[in-house]
Amino acid sequence: YCLIHFYKRVSPDRFFRMNWKSLMVLLLYPVGVPAPVPRCSPFIIINKLAEFNSIFSDSNPYFPVPPCEYGNPLNALAAQDYRAVFVTAEPWKIPMHNFYEFIWLLKTGIPRIFRAAVGTEPLLVDKNILKEGYQHYTPRVRGTQFGQGTRRRPEIIDNTNLYKKVVGTRINQLINQGPDKVPTRYTPQGPLARSSPVRRSYRVPADRQRQAVRPQLGQQVTL
Repeated sequence: YCLIHFYKRVSPDRFFRMNWKSLMVLLLYPVGVPAPVPRCSPFIIINKLAEFNSIFSDSNPYFPVPPCEYGNPLNALAAQDYRAVFVTAEPWKIPMHNFYEFIWLLKTGIPRIFRAAVGTEPLLVDKNILKEGYQHYTPRVRGTQFGQGTRRRPEIIDNTNLYKKVVGTRINQLINQGPDKVPTRYTPQGPLARSSPVRRSYRVPADRQRQAVRPQLGQQVTL
């Protein structure tokens, strides 16, 4: 349905003059994989294919994935840090990642791809990210999703309550407003949950209650 609607709005000549970089990004990105992979995974290129361009950089709140502090997968295995290497070390997170990315694709990803393809939204790429390997090539560790200016928010996946809140909000927006019609930043910023003050209730001892209502010496009591 999205492709039919897109084809009706775009002339064939303009369709075949699509930005070649957009086509390359679409062809290179492995759709359907359990992305992102851990920071020391031998398949780290999967993360880089999403992080190096402005289309997919915010498709997952884990992006950009931090550097591998061990340098490579073998050192991570020697340190017995299996979560840094294998995505299956935390299998319950795989469907959460995939469903998050699925909602992103419907609400933001597909419209953004079409806009970049016809030139109404700029496609930014940083080829250095593709070649950086297990370390970030930048002087400091990157925490911002390339081309979108939004910070990575891994707590969305790590906290089930936050995950339900964020994904539920995006689903409601998709149902009520439809896919994004203009360039939109997907990853929520700012505080995601407010902690309400805890009210503690306790009973006042009976002797203190009597003392509270007992008039003191010299105190005038009005009846």
